[in-house]
Amino acid sequence: MATACAHDTWQPSKPCCISVALSGGGHRAAAWALGTLYGLLTLRDAERHKECDGVPIGFTAVASVSGGSLTNGVVAAGLKDLGVDLDDVPLDDFRACTGPLLAAIATDGLIPAKGPTRRYLAALLTVLTLTVAAGVATIVAVATAARGTPGLALLLPVWLGVGAIAGLVLAVKLHFVSALLRVLVIAAAGALTWEYVGDTHGDAAWIAVLALLAGTAVLVLLLIVTAAVRGAVFERALDAVLFHGRRLASVHARDTRYVFCATELQSGHQCFLAPELVTEQNAGEGAPGDLRLSTAVRASATLPIGFPPVVLDLNRLGVHLARPWRPKGEPPVPVTKLVLADGGVYDNMGDEWEYGYPERATGSTILPCSSANFLVVANAGKDIGWQAFRRAGLFRREPRALKRDVDIEYDVSTSQRRRTLLRLFREAEKAHVGLVGVIAHMPTSPLDVCASFTGTSDGGARADETRIVLNNMHEHWAELALCNGNTSTTLQALSVEKTVNLILHAAALVTVSGYVVHGLGASHPPTRAEIEAWVQGATG
Repeated sequence: MATACAHDTWQPSKPCCISVALSGGGHRAAAWALGTLYGLLTLRDAERHKECDGVPIGFTAVASVSGGSLTNGVVAAGLKDLGVDLDDVPLDDFRACTGPLLAAIATDGLIPAKGPTRRYLAALLTVLTLTVAAGVATIVAVATAARGTPGLALLLPVWLGVGAIAGLVLAVKLHFVSALLRVLVIAAAGALTWEYVGDTHGDAAWIAVLALLAGTAVLVLLLIVTAAVRGAVFERALDAVLFHGRRLASVHARDTRYVFCATELQSGHQCFLAPELVTEQNAGEGAPGDLRLSTAVRASATLPIGFPPVVLDLNRLGVHLARPWRPKGEPPVPVTKLVLADGGVYDNMGDEWEYGYPERATGSTILPCSSANFLVVANAGKDIGWQAFRRAGLFRREPRALKRDVDIEYDVSTSQRRRTLLRLFREAEKAHVGLVGVIAHMPTSPLDVCASFTGTSDGGARADETRIVLNNMHEHWAELALCNGNTSTTLQALSVEKTVNLILHAAALVTVSGYVVHGLGASHPPTRAEIEAWVQGATG
């Protein structure tokens, strides 16, 4: 019988073995993850400077979902190239190896990025424009065939005028200049169809209508095919900008396991992709074979509707899964295909890897029994906030309500998970059983952490000391937290200022939490000047 594994509990007399969970949220989450890791490295160095009184700090795992996986992949690859791990990487080297990601977050963007995604988006929008134009032409043809026409002298000015107004409104609303030209093309298609089909009669009229119907059907099919490859295009962009075709197994590290969390749609459980193994509760575990790093990141970040699921052909990739355990509802053996969606569908904070680790390692023939004793969760989720429903028609109101339903369900489930983590941390501190740790939650200001411990016997003095340091930094911490929480979930460029704000806030929050709550590190977080120099150096 396998020996049951369990989490040890960190105490100041023991080395601190940290597992990091990086949440989803597009480039907002990627920047937040960078700030969290940077803050933890600052905390690690502060403990080393204490010499004989310092607590040895190491990193057992970095698990990530969605946007956090961009950072996880870049850090894993960059540190491997440098021949170091998170335990011993100097801050200067960490800043240098994350430069390409910072450029993508702050100024370049991944969608649209130069090269494959920009060309793909241009092609997709062109096919979409032609499809809509053909659809409008078909509707006009059916309505006007053999009924005469007022002539181009009236048709073109009226239709193009209406199209220009609609296109201008759309261009301003979407901040997309070419929308004006695209709407004009659609309007012109309607006007020209009326002019040339309206005067046709008999067989000629129906032949024209049928030809337009056939053309529209072909364009719809072409649009579906073009849209279906958007996930593959995203993966090529990841390779072109960040990962350069390297295999997942190639970023294996000495001490830290880099784990990319996805949701397996056939089983409804999480699937974990790491340099050492691929593991899923029902399918089993095995080496990652020829699976690419970009594929693992894409699987973790394949947001529903935004991207189609990632289907892994395990035989083609050389991945052979075995099950040393017997799961409930086990599938046929062997499993030859995994169907993966965004890891945030199951757990958008990324903590499932560490909290489920003892049970997973107990049944595994690959994972060691030793695990972390301290968990840091970088939660880049934002508060849902108030959203007024202004007067809208039926067709607009119901889709908005449906989207709001999904947002509320996600927010409630994540809030419950966050509260559970905090309760488990408190219970572990009292019973000395289980994980302790901190949550770097975006809506929280570092001063909020100090306020929670002011006047307490455990942490009160550290809270007072840290508050003075934070006030002397002359940052508007509450406003910074609010501003960061309003950053949209996107893979477009955020701007240098927003990127600096996110990294600074995350780094300050994790260092302050580590010091005030647990006495780790020091009361001085990284400064704005330090973060600005890092980001500006990466973006030129």
